[in-house]
Amino acid sequence: AGPDGGPAPVDDRLLARAGGNPLYLEQLLIGDRADPAAASRPGEPAAEEDLPPTLQALLGARIGALARAERGVVDLAAVIGREFTAPELVRLELSVRAGEGHDAGQLAGATGAAPEHRRYVEEALAVLGRRRLVESGPSEGREAAAYRFSSGLVHEVAYASLSKRAKAERHAWAAELPSVLRSGDGAVGGHLERAYRYRAELGLLDDPARRLRERA
Repeated sequence: AGPDGGPAPVDDRLLARAGGNPLYLEQLLIGDRADPAAASRPGEPAAEEDLPPTLQALLGARIGALARAERGVVDLAAVIGREFTAPELVRLELSVRAGEGHDAGQLAGATGAAPEHRRYVEEALAVLGRRRLVESGPSEGREAAAYRFSSGLVHEVAYASLSKRAKAERHAWAAELPSVLRSGDGAVGGHLERAYRYRAELGLLDDPARRLRERA
């Protein structure tokens, strides 16, 4: 708040850089307050030359600066879609880890067998909510509370930040999520097609890639 109890004044440099885009201004303000390391000196706004030139660049910088736990959740959620639930994130995380040779025994009944993973994910979602990268989403027809990226652009930037290999692996596992299976062949096929496409772009035209193509 400002000295008179009203809203704090907005730095003219932020207004100028936002160029009338309210989402850009919001992210500039949130980034300046939530990510103090981005400022030129603690407690002071970033110098004009340090402000990201575009909203996409700003979001990319904020996502790139996340702690490991929050970044891991963002990466998983980006593959599921703009909307997702904590159980979906937990199951996808455990599937990816099992594919890498870790925690394979925890896959069955993922959300019940690994409460520590659920807490880990929910704590990360709480942090992402405070940073206004994630918000509560519509929960109609869902067994668990839904979340979503705070805007379609946040989702796009998060997805674009993933490597092709990560996208290929996560889409293959996302096709096995119960929520995706319930959504029908189109949803399953969409994940499988993208998993195959990214493997093909990497030159990984092996047996797993062929199986993905056949299933898609």
